[in-house]
Amino acid sequence: MKPAPRRPRPSAFARAARLAPATLALLLMLPACSSIGRRGKNDASAQASTEPIYTAPLHLELGRVLSYDAKAGAALVEFTPFAKIPTPLAGQTLIARHPETLVQTARLIASAHRTGPVFGAYVVEGTPSPDDEVVLPPAP
Repeated sequence: MKPAPRRPRPSAFARAARLAPATLALLLMLPACSSIGRRGKNDASAQASTEPIYTAPLHLELGRVLSYDAKAGAALVEFTPFAKIPTPLAGQTLIARHPETLVQTARLIASAHRTGPVFGAYVVEGTPSPDDEVVLPPAP
């Protein structure tokens, strides 16, 4: 009796093709297994992560005072490059404040006069200086 012929040895590609589904399943399941058992341990850290990282500024900066005419009681204000300008700006109450100390220097009312990034404002109270920042007061 003749011995049975041996099977040919599978190629490296055939072995890899046989192992690929198992390897893929293992790689997809490992990240899911890493979170098992962590659900109730870090409740304090989960609550702390819901707090905001950054809070919005209280005043929305519109621009800077270019010049002030005490006789006319008016100031010219230039918008900052990325200012969010309220649509009906005319008649809005504005605050001028010193850029370093943030101390209020004047209260302004925006006029309807506007040319490009520059608009006029009437000074109601105080004395603004050039380079004072102009902001919208916080909503009540």
